[in-house]
Amino acid sequence: PSDDACKYGYLIPANAMAVTTLEWAAIILRALGGEVATSLADRAHKLSEQIDDGIHKFGVKEMDGFGKVYAFEVDG
Repeated sequence: PSDDACKYGYLIPANAMAVTTLEWAAIILRALGGEVATSLADRAHKLSEQIDDGIHKFGVKEMDGFGKVYAFEVDG
């Protein structure tokens, strides 16, 4: 969580960090091997993709003179 005040419920930097963390977790789980670890890795990867898709769908805005920028927070 951020120490900055938030007006909306979806903090983009925190969600981006969740994507990275879930991807690393999936890599580690796959390295462990086994049915349970592989299943968890697949779930972690799928969730990271869903969050990343949401970030790009709701958290990126086209700004005149800047191009595409990430919002700090959005309301979804």
